[in-house]
Amino acid sequence: MSSVTIQGRKASPDQEGIEAVGIGNVPSPSTDWVRFKCVRASESVSGMGLLFARAFAQQALLDAWREVRDRALADGRPDGEVTEFERDAVGRLGELAARLAAGEWEPEPARRIEVPKASGGVRRLAVPTVADRVVERALLEVLDAVIDPTLLPWSFAYRRGLGVKDAIAALTEARDAGATWVARADIEDCFDRIPQWEVMRRLRGVVDDERVVHLVGAILDRQVRGERVTDRGRGLHQGGVLSPLLSNLYLDTFDRRMLAAGFRVIRYGDDFAVPVDSRLGGERALRSASTELSDLRLELNAGKCHVTSFDEGVRFLGETLTASTLAAAEALSHPTETSVYVDRQGSMVRVRGDRLIVTDGDESLLRLNLRRVRQVVCYGRVNLTTAFLHRAAERGIEVVLLSEHGTLGGRLTSPVSSDPSARRAQFRVADDADRSRELATAFVLGKVNNMRVTLLRVASRADDLDAAIAAEQLEQAGDQAETATDLNQLLGVEGAASRAYIQGLRRLVDEEWGFAGRQRRPPPDPVNAMLSYGYTILCHETMPGRRGGRAGSDDRFPASTPLGTTGLGVGPHGGVPAAHRRRGRLALPAN
Repeated sequence: MSSVTIQGRKASPDQEGIEAVGIGNVPSPSTDWVRFKCVRASESVSGMGLLFARAFAQQALLDAWREVRDRALADGRPDGEVTEFERDAVGRLGELAARLAAGEWEPEPARRIEVPKASGGVRRLAVPTVADRVVERALLEVLDAVIDPTLLPWSFAYRRGLGVKDAIAALTEARDAGATWVARADIEDCFDRIPQWEVMRRLRGVVDDERVVHLVGAILDRQVRGERVTDRGRGLHQGGVLSPLLSNLYLDTFDRRMLAAGFRVIRYGDDFAVPVDSRLGGERALRSASTELSDLRLELNAGKCHVTSFDEGVRFLGETLTASTLAAAEALSHPTETSVYVDRQGSMVRVRGDRLIVTDGDESLLRLNLRRVRQVVCYGRVNLTTAFLHRAAERGIEVVLLSEHGTLGGRLTSPVSSDPSARRAQFRVADDADRSRELATAFVLGKVNNMRVTLLRVASRADDLDAAIAAEQLEQAGDQAETATDLNQLLGVEGAASRAYIQGLRRLVDEEWGFAGRQRRPPPDPVNAMLSYGYTILCHETMPGRRGGRAGSDDRFPASTPLGTTGLGVGPHGGVPAAHRRRGRLALPAN
């Protein structure tokens, strides 16, 4: 499960100035630009395709520029080009949008820089101009949502929410499932050798907006200042933000062909591992990889191909996995502070010295240093000693009391000083119907999109037509959510989307689990029980955020306060129609 946090933000001076300047054919901030973004797939906006309109809408360009600027400032040494662009950001963005809308924009030559590699040698980057970076960033936002769900789940590089630790965890799971050997390899000069025409062919297979495809083609064909083209039509420029996504799209063909041959590739960019059950199986995997890459006009790096057993130790992405050791990435993924959930009826929570102790009669259930505890959640008949309650209050440990079925009974927290400016900002948003609807829409869209991505990934792995149909229904629900005019309509859309998702999920769960649909009280099967338990944990994990934080520089929207928590269903009832106050559907923005 995942969640979406929306933090309010006051319009910056450059955003307000755009209303006067005007950016192409998109509406000014005074209009409902959220509605502007939502058009049916069969419609167009000022002659634009759906993705094109979304990518280069007013807010999308502003967000892309801010992302480019923030990344340039990340190391504290912004280049002069970024500083120059920022002096007249409003005017430059307006000109850029007008050229894009008129079909007159073309990428400028990139600048070559060389970055030393830790392993020796240099990485040659082709850095686009600032305006081109803004265009690429805006395209990435819409293309990632289309392409990422089509990728196999064992590709871990350049994907939101995935990273090295997830790749290590996947290899660890394969080891624990019985794999004893691993074929290790990487792809020789991957980015420089990928054929652009094949990338474009695959892009057209997943993107039906020809204007977007044309822009991507122009970006791929961009030249580098002062360099002669020696192999036109081949290579993805390292330095552009679209190149990693496009490389994943291209290499997904390799992943699928290997899977069809019986080998699951755990890939991080051009570096991959194939878990197998024997040395001979590893050698076959490398031969198959060489054949498939050759068909894709790529080849293995011969100096880095080998087959290793877990007994010897498998080196992958900076870690060494053996037959018995836990991956360091997994060990580090556990938080320093944690929540303790106690559901053993009749058990006792006490303290001894600096340790939290949970016992049931003479049986010791848990011993944990109090410094690692931030919350204790008790289900049903759990006993708490007075000494523990005093120590919890001293250390700021929250105690949550629930019924056996997860209904909230009460919360014991240390006295805290509430931030009145945060509360005022929350209640102002709750009283603003348009702003409440806008934030609630963002929550629902986050949930719907996550459900859709889950079903699409299942459909791509299992070739499941029912899952694909359900995913299409969820995409339509997202369009309906963006055009909802009030919270009642939004709740209806969210409910319909959840039903479509549950029906899709029901068909994917084995019959032995007895899952026929969502039923909460009481849950009749293990799937419903796990869902209810997960929802309860997520709900109580997010509740502390309701109390607000320190006010930010913007009085209307404090920087550290998740504004969706009050008035949109996550916190107190403000802003939610009375008929829906007990439904709690908006309290869980994503599954």
